[in-house]
Amino acid sequence: MSTPNLLADMVLTKEERSSALWQNLRARFENKLQDLRSRNDSANLTEAETARLRGHIECLKRIIAWDADPPPQQARPVPNVTAARQMPG
Repeated sequence: MSTPNLLADMVLTKEERSSALWQNLRARFENKLQDLRSRNDSANLTEAETARLRGHIECLKRIIAWDADPPPQQARPVPNVTAARQMPG
C-alpha cells in the first residue's frame, strides 16, 4: 500500500526557486540526503532503522523536487458535440 504524497500540493514559484534562501536550503537538503543514503547503506541497521531512514530519504527527495518546474496544467477534455449527434440513438 502506498502512502499518499503529503507534499504533492507544495509548489514554489520561479522567484522562490531562484532565491538565495531556497538555494541554500536545497544545498543543505542535498547534503543531508547524501548522508542518509550513506547511513542506509550500512549493513548493521535493524529493519526499523532502515525503514525510518528510507522515509527520511523519500521526504528529502520530495522537498528537493520542489526545485523542478511544475508540470503544465492540461485543459479538461471538451466533449465533441458533433460526434455525439452522429451516434445512432
